[in-house]
Amino acid sequence: MTSSTPLLIHEFSTGIQAERTTDGGWRSRGFTGEYMNKTIDPIPTAIQDAISNQEFAVAEGASRDDPATIGREIIDGEDGWSVVAVVTRGRDDRGRDPSLYRYFLCEGLGNLPKILNWLKLQRQAGKNSLFDPFEHQVVGQPHEYGNTESDSVQIRSELEGYLTQSPPVVIAWDIPCAPLILDTMARQMTAGQPVAWAYRVDALEQPRSFHLIQPGSSKAETLIKNALANAPRNYMAVSGEQAIKSAISGLISRDRVKVEQLQTIENALTNPQIDDNYWQALFEGKGTKQAISQGIYSPQMVRLLTLQAIVVPETLPDFLAWLSRRDKQTDHCGISEQFQGAIKKYLNQVPNLADCIRLGVILIIPKLIDHSDLLPSTIWLLNSHQGLWSYLYEYQVKKDIDHDLGLMANYERKKKANLSFQLREFQDWNNILNDLRGYWAIPHYPKQQKYLPFAQLFEALEDYQLATFFYHVVVEQVPKQVFSQIYPRGYSCLVYGVRVKRELDLHEHLALFLIRLGETIVPLP
Repeated sequence: MTSSTPLLIHEFSTGIQAERTTDGGWRSRGFTGEYMNKTIDPIPTAIQDAISNQEFAVAEGASRDDPATIGREIIDGEDGWSVVAVVTRGRDDRGRDPSLYRYFLCEGLGNLPKILNWLKLQRQAGKNSLFDPFEHQVVGQPHEYGNTESDSVQIRSELEGYLTQSPPVVIAWDIPCAPLILDTMARQMTAGQPVAWAYRVDALEQPRSFHLIQPGSSKAETLIKNALANAPRNYMAVSGEQAIKSAISGLISRDRVKVEQLQTIENALTNPQIDDNYWQALFEGKGTKQAISQGIYSPQMVRLLTLQAIVVPETLPDFLAWLSRRDKQTDHCGISEQFQGAIKKYLNQVPNLADCIRLGVILIIPKLIDHSDLLPSTIWLLNSHQGLWSYLYEYQVKKDIDHDLGLMANYERKKKANLSFQLREFQDWNNILNDLRGYWAIPHYPKQQKYLPFAQLFEALEDYQLATFFYHVVVEQVPKQVFSQIYPRGYSCLVYGVRVKRELDLHEHLALFLIRLGETIVPLP
């Protein structure tokens, strides 16, 4: 089939910081989190979602020295896109071999053969279709293809037997084949549905999402077959799943937050079919795992990981660790704060979502005992002016901690068991309160250095009564700048029923020495 109207083929590539090497090549100094060498901007959301869902991804470390080719058609509302990814093994400054992608795309389903024919003509003309960070492209200047090549190809007799099998079908690695042949076979197998195939790959992150796969070697064939045999099936679809996915996409794709989208998430939280594993699969399908492993900090990924930490509180430590790994840049923290602030306006309309955020605060503070490296990011989290977690900390969790420590004197000294603790239902806090019981029972109970992050956290949050108590747990004398915030004039006081003392400065030590000296020379009454 031919046409007089040129086909417009766009492209974009994985974003890296590239530098030239002495041998005339190049190497990567890390991912940028943005796409590069684009002829189209913005990249269609449906394609970004497919990439985030790892639908083009070869398994980590599995890209070949020879490029792999992956073809996929993507539905975008009533329209669609045809996308071919050429995957190349790169080299970075730490000696690793990252998989780097160059994507070629055009509007409309059924155009994969045209992209493949155009790529063939490019190679015949001596032009490179592999990933090249220095082959600069210009937004708004796509490639034009005159569409003169035939889309039809002859399927070899040894391949015809595969047409009767149910996808995903693995074609023997040593049978002569080509991407155009895979595409033709996939169209016969899918009867008009969007096709997906992979050519000369060693491993795939989502092998079940393909109709046809030809491995690049005998070893790769064995690995891919084993992966297909052992890969878990997708979670069973639940009522309203598409609405949930659309709500997530809508929330992360723009600065504005629509209450209808939040309400969809709120309703899903009450669905008994949806557990944390299901939520995790949804968010990983949008790219959270890839963003963490590759250090992607685009605004969309920042909002996505923020939303995941809200909905699945157990992921909050991973979110904070990911935030803190980006050196010398804080714009991603600002994006997260703005996103949280936009959600906070509607927080009273989504009580289940608010409960998830409260749970995140309750879970993250005990994590500091074994993960003190999270202290700076936790201070940011609970001290943010616009933040959701800081809001729930200030107006609920802080009061719960204060309330429970206030009950400990009656619980330990007066042995009152039927007291209404707020946090004992959570295992970590139950362990902490049991661990602290000795400070009410024994005046000189041994100090515990592991609680230093608690003292530092509450000091940074200007919750000085809590900070004073936990400094007492850590050291003999509470730092003066903390103690004086709750008791400006004295040297000791009761905090939650426990006698605490502050440290003395040099002048006070000297005065105390003189008093003691005076008592020795001239005994005082």
